[in-house]
Amino acid sequence: MDGLTTLEALRAKERAPVTSAIVRLSNTERRLVERFRELGAVDYLAKQTTDPATLYVTVSIWICSRRVPPLA
Repeated sequence: MDGLTTLEALRAKERAPVTSAIVRLSNTERRLVERFRELGAVDYLAKQTTDPATLYVTVSIWICSRRVPPLA
């Protein structure tokens, strides 16, 4: 199953938890990127130009920016 089909299946399930996704695409055509965003993708990376370090940094930044502040 490809990423688009996976996100569509997750969104179709009423009981599925809300899941954020960062997708790696081999085809970065605008219409495809827009469809991923409609399905809740928060970011995308082009497979051709993304090395493991860039993937790690992108995911780490996104996770850190979503942290809930500690209780006072």
